Amino acid sequence: MTKICLTLILLMTLSACSTVSHEKPISAPFNAALQKIPCYPAFKALDQLAFHRAGTLLGNRIPQMPWLRHDRLITNEISTLSSSTGVSKLLQKMSSLAIQGLSYELAAIPNLTLQHWEVRYRTKLSSNDFVKQCIEQLIQHQHAAPQKTLEDLKAIPEDNDYSTFARVAGLYPLAAIPFRLGVVKEQRQLAKEWGKITGKRWLKYPPKLSSSSEGVPRQWELLKQHAPTWLINSRTPPNIPGAPYWQGKQLKVNVQDVTTYSFISHARWKQQPITQLNYIIWFTERPRIKKLDLVAGQHDAVVFRVNLDPRGKVIAYDSIHLCGCWYRLFLPAGRPFKPSSRYWQEPVLMQRVDSPPRLMPRMAVYLQADTHQIQYLEPAAKLSKGSQERTINKHYQLQPFSRLLTLSSDTGVRPVFNTKGYVAGSERPERWVFWPMGVKNPGALRRFGDHAISFVGRRYFDDPHLLEKVSGLMLEN
Repeated sequence: MTKICLTLILLMTLSACSTVSHEKPISAPFNAALQKIPCYPAFKALDQLAFHRAGTLLGNRIPQMPWLRHDRLITNEISTLSSSTGVSKLLQKMSSLAIQGLSYELAAIPNLTLQHWEVRYRTKLSSNDFVKQCIEQLIQHQHAAPQKTLEDLKAIPEDNDYSTFARVAGLYPLAAIPFRLGVVKEQRQLAKEWGKITGKRWLKYPPKLSSSSEGVPRQWELLKQHAPTWLINSRTPPNIPGAPYWQGKQLKVNVQDVTTYSFISHARWKQQPITQLNYIIWFTERPRIKKLDLVAGQHDAVVFRVNLDPRGKVIAYDSIHLCGCWYRLFLPAGRPFKPSSRYWQEPVLMQRVDSPPRLMPRMAVYLQADTHQIQYLEPAAKLSKGSQERTINKHYQLQPFSRLLTLSSDTGVRPVFNTKGYVAGSERPERWVFWPMGVKNPGALRRFGDHAISFVGRRYFDDPHLLEKVSGLMLEN
């Protein structure tokens, strides 16, 4: 009996501590001629320095092709290619993702380490010029052999954020039964609480929109237009959206600096590209609300996403917590929805919402105190016409999400995520119980691209066809 207990403890420890690997091996023969390009050894060494110092902050690395990165949208595009015609466009996307990711990761490398690299390889980094020039040389050689390049790209394995080992060790087919029952029970409770917002005193956090912009002005203007108004019925520190910062080796949250972070992503809807506006608010903790609270712990963050079709019309809203937990779908009236009846796929909690006026597209998002669950959505224009006596105004600053990847610290620049892609200190006790479902380090806040959002079955927040799948328009095989 003792041996069995020790074995189970070992399996739980291995599963709970399993990390996300962002280096994906490829099985096809690699074009070794690319490694003979003069800049390659220096680039490879620089990429490894960035990986060991900051991990992978954007996309997924490809060890044999460190000048390229991929995400689920890119992988989906690769899978649809039947000829080498589209290879050039894909290489541009993948190299741009690598350049962007490296720019954040290199910022975290100490200057002395970079100086040693420059001496060793007799080159200067000089504002990423080396990175861009070397990548251009490498992809030019790939352009010269498009069919071979396509074979290499198609050999990139699918990004898998579920641990097969944990599911096998945890007897997933049996363990999934009580987990699914628990999910359904929780979704029913959340459905009961939907819309119960009267009789409460709400703190109101509308955006403070300045005229300045960062990045592409048109994209920043779009993010400002749809920036939500948050409402939370508590004024305690765990319920004030603040700004993370480093205090020594500890990640803290300044609740005096009310902030929302944002960025744009892309997906597909009915074979058309769609734009996703992501808004993230960060809290000091998810406080304990009962004696044995497996999901309580340091740090909590909510992601609210606006999905727009090519004409700028809202397709849907959806949301997760930054751990990937509690996926929620919010559909405007008239949008088709067919719930999945598959037992081995976690059901989706969907609520109907009113569409905002085209000229005033901002939504009001009501969050429960402490749990930070979305309790109601309505157009912010409707909110402004009534119940102001129950709200207190405090504007938040809208900031690029990239700010969290380049935070200042005692040792220089340090991202909010550790080298494994998690927010250190955000681990939850639930990881010791939920590990048989295969989600790696369940409950911990993690970087975008690693959000497995279903305990039962497989589902990802960055799946380019997620909205079609969860609405039943394209059921998974």
